Order: sequence, then C-alpha cells, then structure tokens
Amino acid sequence: MWIDSKIGRMRNASHLLPDPGGEVVRECLDEIERSTQQEIITEERVKALLYLLMRDELPTGQLVQKIKDITEGPTTFQYTATHLAAYAAELSAKLLSIPAQDTLATED
Repeated sequence: MWIDSKIGRMRNASHLLPDPGGEVVRECLDEIERSTQQEIITEERVKALLYLLMRDELPTGQLVQKIKDITEGPTTFQYTATHLAAYAAELSAKLLSIPAQDTLATED
C-alpha cells in the first residue's frame, strides 16, 4: 500500500527534526496508522457481512439492487418501523466500532 511506504519514509526522516518536532511527527504517524487499520477492519467487516448475506440470505441481484437504491437514491431514508430502525442503528454501531483482533480468511 502506497501510504505505508510514505509513512515509513516520514518516520525515518522524523529523527532528523529537533525535539520535540520528531516526537510529534512520530505520534501523528502512529495515529494515522491506527486510523488506517480501523478503516481496513471496517471494510473487512462490511465485506464479510455482504458475503454472508449473499451466501445465506438474499439473492445477489436483490442485494445489489438494495445497495443501488441506497447509494443512488435520496440522501434521506424514511424509516417506517421505529423499533427496527433503532435496532439497525445499534447493529451498525456494533459492526463499525468493535476493533477486530483477527483477520478474515477466504476459502479457495
């Protein structure tokens, strides 16, 4: 990934800066790496959810149409079942916020 090589070069060069500049740069780079890792975890979880839905629950065409409806439709969505919308929000927060400790494997 191109960002890893840029971060590595910046981390190596950070020792050339006078204190506390180098330490501040290294702390910022650490935060960027943590943020990037969280984005990758989130992407993997969404990918895993979509895979499981297609494999076990919804025909692929229906899932693709629902995603298209959401991404290409209006920017607001009308929730008609309040309790279901609240549960969906709870599950969404759970899916996006819990740090994963392992990686997802694919079966070939």
